[in-house]
Amino acid sequence: MVDTGGGSGATCDTTKQVFSYTGTEQSFTIPEGCTKITIKAWGGAGGGSSYNGYLSPGGTGGYAKGTVSVTPGNTISIVVGGGGSSGYIGSSTYGDGSGGFGGGGDTVANPGSEQSGAGAGGGASYVFSGETPYIVAGGGGGASSLTGGGGANYAGGSGGGTTGEAGTGTYTPGVGGTQSVAGLNATCHSTSGGKFVIGGGGSASGYSTGANTGGAGGGGYCGGGAGTSTTNNSNNNGDAVPGGGGGSGYIIATATDTTLTAGPAGSTLQGTSSGIPPNNTDPDYVSGVGASAIADGGNGLVVIVPSGS
Repeated sequence: MVDTGGGSGATCDTTKQVFSYTGTEQSFTIPEGCTKITIKAWGGAGGGSSYNGYLSPGGTGGYAKGTVSVTPGNTISIVVGGGGSSGYIGSSTYGDGSGGFGGGGDTVANPGSEQSGAGAGGGASYVFSGETPYIVAGGGGGASSLTGGGGANYAGGSGGGTTGEAGTGTYTPGVGGTQSVAGLNATCHSTSGGKFVIGGGGSASGYSTGANTGGAGGGGYCGGGAGTSTTNNSNNNGDAVPGGGGGSGYIIATATDTTLTAGPAGSTLQGTSSGIPPNNTDPDYVSGVGASAIADGGNGLVVIVPSGS
């Protein structure tokens, strides 16, 4: 399709651009005659965990949408958030502790006991030009772990919204990132080398070798915090530390037709086997994107449609 560019004489190629997860920064050059783009973004989900019948998915990715003004010929950058790796999910199966691309926090895959492995944070999906961010969809926090002896593991908080959702659990759940404050071990957005840098989710670790591990935080405008405990929850004491918080979303103030939505609260996800991100009925949504489960978190998605007016 083409757009006349608001009477400028140039035509705008309005072909929809779909950016799936690649694990690398992607780019798009604004076509001649195009002066605006509409962006839809879903963040990556945090990794889930399960032990002894207790189900704890990670937080889902958030959703962000907005229409922003752009300059024809300018090249913009796109990052599609990756899902966080899973914690322990039974039968000696657990993830590698890696946070999702796009700022997801890392965690400990196996700190001395298989059941101790927690979920890593999901990465944010975002679009920017140089040092200027246009839109950010936050990543979900990872679920916490549980060693033997009873108790429960806990779900991560979802990403997105102006404040990400907090993780669940006892002790100190990871808080969601806000527009200016990151959670435990997390960072807020910054710039480096003339480029926008996403906020990183808080990395989590066991209190000691063999101890339960908190879920890591999701990436975002400001990253979600890691779940933590000041108590040595060592193997077989039947205790668990909490899930990680979700990273916050963001939309540039000059955008129009905006939506910024967090995923389900951690308390809603607790005890379930999966979580679905916001705006999952949108025609551009793809099943599994930004969704959480007792597995690795779902990757994010970015869709861009140029227009001339």
